Amino acid sequence: MSGLISDFLPIIYLFSFIGFGFLAQYVFRGYSWFSRGVGFLSKFVYYVLVPVVFFDVFMVRGLGIADVGVLATTTLYVLVSVAVLLYLLRGRDSSIRYGVVITSTFQNAVFLGFPVIMLIYGDLTPAAMYSLTLFIYHLLVAGLLASGRSSITRSLLNLPILYGFLLGSIAHYTLPSSTISSLHFVLEPSHPLLSYTAVFVLGATIPFNIGLIHGYRWEVLLIGAWRFIASPIIHYAILLLLELPPLYEAEIMVLSVMPPAVMNTVLARIYGWKPELVAGATLVHTLISLFIIIGLAILL
Repeated sequence: MSGLISDFLPIIYLFSFIGFGFLAQYVFRGYSWFSRGVGFLSKFVYYVLVPVVFFDVFMVRGLGIADVGVLATTTLYVLVSVAVLLYLLRGRDSSIRYGVVITSTFQNAVFLGFPVIMLIYGDLTPAAMYSLTLFIYHLLVAGLLASGRSSITRSLLNLPILYGFLLGSIAHYTLPSSTISSLHFVLEPSHPLLSYTAVFVLGATIPFNIGLIHGYRWEVLLIGAWRFIASPIIHYAILLLLELPPLYEAEIMVLSVMPPAVMNTVLARIYGWKPELVAGATLVHTLISLFIIIGLAILL
């Protein structure tokens, strides 16, 4: 019995931190200090922990042939997803259309995906490359849909994970192995710290009011069907063509069923793409995904 409990401890920890964040939001949401604190933690994860983890991962692993396959996977997935969704939503108001497109296409690959990958596989090697390329496409697609082409380059240059990736890759090919080992020893604790801080922030930031989706039931159903059915089918079909290493395929498939990214709500607010719809759908499908995560953790 004790062995079974120890096997499920990472799952318990993961859901506990999401629950702590959600409970803290419920209890303290009226206090300005809580909002500022969560904002600080969000920035700490985004601007410090994520680039540090990316630096560590790529410093140790460098770049490989399989990374070209990851780039091809994300490129094909985003192209197919955006094209089909735009077609399905033709004739709809652009604010709804674009909000549904980004929310359906781009999943929570970092704030929830990384902790889940660490829980199941204990290795972020393939997930890091997939998340990096998906993050870049996320901003590119949003900028193109909003016709904000002039701001795309600036947005990409402001991506902290891009610098973690570049500096880590340079370090891999320039630093002696002894230095890399020492740096990895120091930076390795940032991986679990990212996992648990990220899921706490997720719980503390997902919208609390499910009533936000009133009047958008069809759109919410489409987003859910795309995230949990269409996305893994598209990824699976692409992976059959590319034949990546087993670990790469496994991690990409797990990431393909993650719920919508919290970043979608931020972009929807910036561009006026029905943020209440995007926020409500993110809440509903994040809750649904928790049962999927339990199943994946048990099966894999």
